[in-house]
Amino acid sequence: MQYFLENDFRSSYKLQKFADKAIEKLNLKFPLELNSDLAKIVSFLTFDGHLTPNNKMFIFTAGTTDKLNDIITAAERQFGVKGKTRKVETNTFGTSYEYRICCKPIGKILEMLGVPTGNKVLKKFDVPIWILQNKEFSFHYLKTAFECEGSLWKENKRVQIAFRIHKHEKLINNGQKFLDTIRKMLLSYKIETTKVWIVKGNKRKDGNITVGMQFRIKSKSIGDFSSLFGFRK
Repeated sequence: MQYFLENDFRSSYKLQKFADKAIEKLNLKFPLELNSDLAKIVSFLTFDGHLTPNNKMFIFTAGTTDKLNDIITAAERQFGVKGKTRKVETNTFGTSYEYRICCKPIGKILEMLGVPTGNKVLKKFDVPIWILQNKEFSFHYLKTAFECEGSLWKENKRVQIAFRIHKHEKLINNGQKFLDTIRKMLLSYKIETTKVWIVKGNKRKDGNITVGMQFRIKSKSIGDFSSLFGFRK
């Protein structure tokens, strides 16, 4: 799928008059050509963002405003809508910044393009097919994914790079499948990785038990990985 069609968009509305209104108000042009900006946006929302279950709002989150600049530019260029930046100091990870866009029609499009809604820890999802089938889109999806969830450190004087997500303990198989997809995408660039392993998770306030799932870039591939994706986190 290289285009998102008007019929796809209209299928998300029971009453077509509301689809008509959204198309006119946002000046949506169909067919919508899939592109690298969309791949970045889908990836960012999958890892360091949030799309509300009702599609009304989507949120990009980062530790600094500088790290939001690229994705904000991509979103404005793609959809022509602007949001608001909010400073968050109430979470356990210290200060972070959110860029919130309230636009249900765009939220609908994002969900149909593969962005999981609601609490991703409790949701099954995988890399969208339209991204997997395109080398350029895959590159930008991976680059954004590692900027969100990748980590870099030194261990015994050697650089290590890992990628980690968290899933509900009942969704370990889905988490494994998702990370295996990421690993296969990396392998298409001749980047070799370790197998996925489980790391200690935690019990959430809502009673759900989560586990961490991660893999590392193999030592022999770290140089190529860093050069290709410019990873200097």
